[in-house]
Amino acid sequence: MSTRQETGTASPHHVVILGAGYAGMAAAVQLAARTRRREDVRVTVVNAQERFTERMRLHMTATGQELAELSVPELLDGTGARFVRGWVTAVDADARTVRIDDDRVLRYDTLVYGLGGAADTAAVPGAEDHAYTLSGAQDAEALAGRLARLDTGTVVVAGSGLTGVEAAAEIAERYPRLSVELLGRQEPGATMNPRAGAYLRAALDRLGVRVRAGVDVAKVLPDAVETAGGERVAADVVLWTSGTRTSPLAAAAGLAVDDRGRVVTDTSLRSV
Repeated sequence: MSTRQETGTASPHHVVILGAGYAGMAAAVQLAARTRRREDVRVTVVNAQERFTERMRLHMTATGQELAELSVPELLDGTGARFVRGWVTAVDADARTVRIDDDRVLRYDTLVYGLGGAADTAAVPGAEDHAYTLSGAQDAEALAGRLARLDTGTVVVAGSGLTGVEAAAEIAERYPRLSVELLGRQEPGATMNPRAGAYLRAALDRLGVRVRAGVDVAKVLPDAVETAGGERVAADVVLWTSGTRTSPLAAAAGLAVDDRGRVVTDTSLRSV
């Protein structure tokens, strides 16, 4: 790695990692370990909150199960990487700077972009206002509170990908008093090998989850969802897991992105 010259002294090569999710933390811990004895490299992780979100377990949080609360600074403690808390509000790829909370500027030599995404509730009318998501711990906790207050009723999970499948199965198992419907364009497990897909569908059937494939949700209402075919499906709770949206920061920074705002990379995961 090269170093920059500032005020006549050599500065360490500064690697800034945006986002402290699974990808960001893995990059930070591994890079810090590999460069720990080097004084010419420093690693900084920027994240909006100190809490580490176990996104793969949010369906458990959403059903009232308590998980260990992990702290990003504590996970980084002893690695040599430092933590900066704040919202990333802009990236200037030409100047190699990151603006945090609109009042701080962090310079970098190498940037690792790991901000991830959130449930795309803007894609369908009403989803933003009437549906729950699993975009973060607070969203999952809000859903847990709602489910706990329901004595009976129907939960509609919109989206038959792995997040929707996990959530539907967990809700059905933890709250057998509730009816769970899983709606999506494809059969659950459609991307798996036939044996795994069959096992998954059998598990959903055993748990009493009603699966409806080939369905597009066109609108979310306060007490129902409306399909593209005009059918109205009653729902006391709607969980939206259909699609994700990404931060507009990458596109605003001039990085090449696809039609969904995701950074386009080469085979080494470097932006092109």
